[in-house]
Amino acid sequence: MLDSGNYNNPARQELMSKTVTFLMIIVSIGWGCKSEKSSAKITSIKLSIPTIQEDEVIARCSPWLADQIDSDVARQQNEVVNYIIDKKWDLQMGSGGIFYHIIAAGEDLKASWGTRVSVHYNGYDLEGNVFDSSYKRAQSFKFYVGNVIPGWNQALPLLGKGGKAFFLIPAYLAYADEGFMDLVPPGQHLIFYIELIEILD
Repeated sequence: MLDSGNYNNPARQELMSKTVTFLMIIVSIGWGCKSEKSSAKITSIKLSIPTIQEDEVIARCSPWLADQIDSDVARQQNEVVNYIIDKKWDLQMGSGGIFYHIIAAGEDLKASWGTRVSVHYNGYDLEGNVFDSSYKRAQSFKFYVGNVIPGWNQALPLLGKGGKAFFLIPAYLAYADEGFMDLVPPGQHLIFYIELIEILD
């Protein structure tokens, strides 16, 4: 685990980028990252993103569609946007490419790059199948924002302590073409429900 030093240093950023896969392995299989037992209990982890009317979702999402499909990023963005429209999900698009629905923003102090946080999460594929859940393990996880997949690094600064949200993360901001072990196939777009338990540092 990296400490909370100078995160604007290029050498440190390069080092952190090399730890992304390793640290998300820790998160996914439930060891390291100073995991702690939690009293959190859930009766269901069914995916339940709120929906809106068809005309509203079309009006909101149409500007997000790329006019020219000249890159994998543009192709994936259009795939995700069209899926949102089909599902009528009530999502907003972040400036970095993730999509989100804030259930509760949490306290005013938000997580930021280099902040150490403790979270609970469920991870889903687009069909709503759970591939990982800290709730099921009854363990929250502690890590530094900046040390996980790019989509998570964008997501956490939207939340303060007690914040809860759904995040739809295109594959290029998740595990890209590599996938992750036998949990996430290559090119898989992912959805996470994240609850920020505590901002630690």
